Amino acid sequence: MGDQNFKILEEIAVIGKDGHGNEKKLVKIQWYNGDPVYEVRAFDKSGKALRRSSFKLEELLNLREVLNELEV
Repeated sequence: MGDQNFKILEEIAVIGKDGHGNEKKLVKIQWYNGDPVYEVRAFDKSGKALRRSSFKLEELLNLREVLNELEV
């Protein structure tokens, strides 16, 4: 990944795709050799990681509980 200071440990799921063909994925990622975090990150068509939003495991578990309670 070049000079970037992160490593994608696992691609968990594709959540969506935008009009440009970029995929939004839930990934498990490690920054600067720290503890892994969960991010929702956009990837371009070539697989290059773009912008991000990260979650700690406990935040992700809280998010899951909220999502499970929603009537969609």
